[in-house]
Amino acid sequence: YPNVATAGRSASASGYGWDLIRVIPPAIITGQAIGIAACHAIDEKCGIAEVDIARLQAALEAENIMVHFPDEYVPEDRTVIIHGKNAAEIEGGHL
Repeated sequence: YPNVATAGRSASASGYGWDLIRVIPPAIITGQAIGIAACHAIDEKCGIAEVDIARLQAALEAENIMVHFPDEYVPEDRTVIIHGKNAAEIEGGHL
């Protein structure tokens, strides 16, 4: 299935990573990314997996989509406070 694509919460994570992927913005952004990738695949007459990644990233950045998550955004102690709870202190490491 060379042109099957997925968007949304198609990810696996644990601990701090879970807190990052369980929110709606990443689902929206991946939807936008796959939509642009599909358009590029049509333009480039290739499969989704063969799309020029640098071109895709540039198109996303032109739309103010964060392509790379800067390390300085990660809390030094790797904790996340959500609804007054520290994810590191909760069984399973996530809320």
